Amino acid sequence: MREEILLVGIGGQGLVLAGELLGRAAVKKGYYVTVTHTYGAAVRGGPTSSGVIIDTEPIAFQFVRRPDILVVLHEDGLAHAPAEAKLALVDADLCKSLRHVRCERVIRVPFARESERVCHSTSYANTVALGALTRVSNMIDMDTLREVVVERFSGKVRELNLRALEAGASLL
Repeated sequence: MREEILLVGIGGQGLVLAGELLGRAAVKKGYYVTVTHTYGAAVRGGPTSSGVIIDTEPIAFQFVRRPDILVVLHEDGLAHAPAEAKLALVDADLCKSLRHVRCERVIRVPFARESERVCHSTSYANTVALGALTRVSNMIDMDTLREVVVERFSGKVRELNLRALEAGASLL
């Protein structure tokens, strides 16, 4: 079994962190994993992506080619997206068009809005997206991702990430 996940958006949205959390969750489940990141020289605002491949077999090519799941946190991140994806989870407010990307299925989810509602900040939209992703992934589940969040963060940041994760899962 194999799953290719590509998260795209703009710098500052926590896509690199989201990819790392997904990768850690997959390793915890005993899968082979690769995590790659693409970003420009700008620290914030430029197109950014994080690709995660999860497989039950060793992975020969490390880059996501045709994502099973494409997560779009901002339309400008589509500069790093391939021409096709099976399923797209798209921020309902920050992505009005998928531009050149053809998808078999598109689900619009208010990642940033939900982050603002439950955490009083849009900074947790990446974690809201991860929670939603657990509802459509065949390989990453909520319990494992929750464990990774607990291990990675502490204090108030842990609490807010757990809240965002649960909120995202409840959206689908």
